[in-house]
Amino acid sequence: AFATAAPEIGAYTGVRFMGRASRPTRVSVQLRASAEQGSGRWRRSVYLDEDARTVTVPFAEFRPVRAGLTPVPPLATITSLLFVMDTLNTALGSNGEFWLDDIAFVR
Repeated sequence: AFATAAPEIGAYTGVRFMGRASRPTRVSVQLRASAEQGSGRWRRSVYLDEDARTVTVPFAEFRPVRAGLTPVPPLATITSLLFVMDTLNTALGSNGEFWLDDIAFVR
């Protein structure tokens, strides 16, 4: 997993990055709200493989990780952007690596 600050993203519509992985895999791109707001998370899964490519994920495509959260991320309360190896589509005992570059919020 990798996390970075995401302060004041309300003026943006999505996140863009260059990504690749050591083997075909899915990575969960997540937005996390502040602790004061309950640390809720919204996610969108993306496919990465050995070929580097630019990925753009609109915030409107993120969905809540658990029940009881708003259907779309409340951007004013988001404090972190996370990239997590998606274990739902990973065989038990396997491993992998992914690389990210040029992470940016886009309008």
